[in-house]
Amino acid sequence: MGAKTAERLTYAGSFPSVDLVCDRRLMFVRPSEVSVHVLEAAAGRRVILHAMHSVSDWLAFAVWEDGRLRRSLSLSPDGGIVEDIGDPFPFETPFWAGDRPVDPDPEWEEEPYALPFHPLELGNEALRAFFGFLLEGHPSVEDVDPDGIPLLGFRRATASESAAYGRGPVDEVASVLERVLRPPFGDEAAWRQLWHLLATERLTTSLATATRLLQSGRWTWSARSWPESTGTTAPTSSSGTWRP
Repeated sequence: MGAKTAERLTYAGSFPSVDLVCDRRLMFVRPSEVSVHVLEAAAGRRVILHAMHSVSDWLAFAVWEDGRLRRSLSLSPDGGIVEDIGDPFPFETPFWAGDRPVDPDPEWEEEPYALPFHPLELGNEALRAFFGFLLEGHPSVEDVDPDGIPLLGFRRATASESAAYGRGPVDEVASVLERVLRPPFGDEAAWRQLWHLLATERLTTSLATATRLLQSGRWTWSARSWPESTGTTAPTSSSGTWRP
């Protein structure tokens, strides 16, 4: 869901049969152009994108089923209909039929509203049809209260923060690997520390470092029993050690 979240903030929740992600980076003017990796992450599932911007009266939503785009709509009074792909959903019918016109405002000095309906009103009905709640308007007894849905917030690191974060774990993993690889390859304290790095928040960086060492040709993988004293599960079913 495209949401006007704060810069570099993402909100997400996982519930039975549905995963929800709110991020302003998902606010595509043309929903059909959503990044491929977003759809691949939900392969085989129904994907719904919904975005609104109240300042410009902009609405966009799209639905994919089994990876195929079924419906995409994007419009605003200033930009007009930017994208209109697929057959409209039933909740759209009264809007396109002219049954939900925008009431004229006597203070308007410009021409009548540029669209036959207000995009945000359609957007709210889309929210009800897709997710079972409204952001504005009069909710029914069947509607879900969105304020009662807990989401987790995640702050995305800047490029400089990511670089600073990345240097530390790489150096630490390299140092621990030096101890693990030092003959006779029996420093179990180093093994425990290495597995701790691989099993914590430094997982990605640590694995990348180990992969680079392997690809450099300096080390090969040979069978070894994982120390039971680590209290953890070995990285693979055929644990081993790096040997020069």
